[in-house]
Amino acid sequence: MLSLDRCSIDSIFCIFANMKTDVNIAFGKRVAELRKNAGYSQEQFAFKCDVDRTYIGTIERGEKSPTLNTIVKIANALGISKSELFDY
Repeated sequence: MLSLDRCSIDSIFCIFANMKTDVNIAFGKRVAELRKNAGYSQEQFAFKCDVDRTYIGTIERGEKSPTLNTIVKIANALGISKSELFDY
């Protein structure tokens, strides 16, 4: 049986959490589309979402999976439902 210590599990999680997957890319494109349609720059939008500007960029490029808390912040900043974020 394979034995993984905590550091190995955390490392594996970090690798998968930071992967460009089809879902991350599609979600990121959707966020970028909605942000632009709302007239926000990445910097303005990040401020409205209370996250770092670079984090919005990594989400929009599909490089990171946002947390549930960040998804809520994004939806609220856009004035839409969370489900509308996933309408792609």
